[in-house]
Amino acid sequence: ARTYLLVSAAALLVTAAGLYFLRNELVATALVFVFGVGGLGLRWTSGPPAVVVILCWTTFFPLVLPLSPPNSHQIVGRQAEFAFLFPDLLLTASALTYLIATYRFHAVMRAGMPFDAPKDFIKPKARPTVRPAVPVRDSELWFLFARVGAAVLAGQLLWRLVTKLKVDFRRPFPVRFFNSLTEEAGVLTDDEMLPNALSRFLLAAGVILSATFGLWLVFWYWRLSVMNRDEARAACLDMEWATARREFNRPEKWRGWMRKKTAGTLPKKGCGAWFLVIGLPLTLIVLVLIVFGCMGALR
Repeated sequence: ARTYLLVSAAALLVTAAGLYFLRNELVATALVFVFGVGGLGLRWTSGPPAVVVILCWTTFFPLVLPLSPPNSHQIVGRQAEFAFLFPDLLLTASALTYLIATYRFHAVMRAGMPFDAPKDFIKPKARPTVRPAVPVRDSELWFLFARVGAAVLAGQLLWRLVTKLKVDFRRPFPVRFFNSLTEEAGVLTDDEMLPNALSRFLLAAGVILSATFGLWLVFWYWRLSVMNRDEARAACLDMEWATARREFNRPEKWRGWMRKKTAGTLPKKGCGAWFLVIGLPLTLIVLVLIVFGCMGALR
């Protein structure tokens, strides 16, 4: 546990130093330090999420309190000139390292204690996850830092796409990259272009719908592939009935009518059907003629 404790403390110090020296945010530095030390020393489970929330909040509101509009346009414009900024890379990598190492520190400490949960909350065949009683291997730390680097790189590339892509319906493929810095900073130079907020909303909606359809298609095919013979036969019969139910229903109605006619149980015909077919339209026509006659007399 000492290894992850030292890694978490080092990442917390780097995060606090980056906030203070690179962004000059004293209040955010103090809040991050308080919640980070509480997560390590007092084992607050809410410490790591609080650090992440503080970092995200102070990115938009440097003064912590929302006294001024968020500087989202400044963030987009700042990314317009440089794809990778050192302060963003440093703070993101240090925050991710602190988050992972702190949760692993909590996991190691809990795995070293007896599993004393009530029996009602434990499955009969469940086995507690026990970490091997050996020090942290070097490969585990290397994989941790490699995952952090991959996550930071993926986040920067995603941010690049979010700030650069724009919907343009004048092109055959209605998605393109920004051409000028003024458009990237959020200032429209062409009246026919969509606003940046609407463009990003359309892109997000398209990505979500495409991912949802892809997942539905994958799970649908997977459910078909794991069917047994009886389930597949039932699905085929259900589909056949749903497709040809009108053709199956019509001869059954005629057959039932013939049986009732043969047995003499058909209901007697009344005047209700004739009134609906003939009487009701004639009544409406007479009423319309009366209304038009009254209107003509008034003129």
